[in-house]
Amino acid sequence: MDKLQNKVHFRRVTIEDMIIGNNGIFVKIKIWAKVEPFHMDTIVEHTTGQIMSMEFDEKRLIKHLRRHYN
Repeated sequence: MDKLQNKVHFRRVTIEDMIIGNNGIFVKIKIWAKVEPFHMDTIVEHTTGQIMSMEFDEKRLIKHLRRHYN
């Protein structure tokens, strides 16, 4: 609940790479943000990378969606 009180000044999400298969996809993303945490008076800038994986069923609907932090 405390993170909901953070002030987000700037956030950018970019797709860096994708691997597409018959029944799944992997997407490598980079997140860059400037946030003012609720317990601090300063703005914190951070960059992080994540890999998202999606697995599809026979109807091409998403069966599993996972985020992997690197």
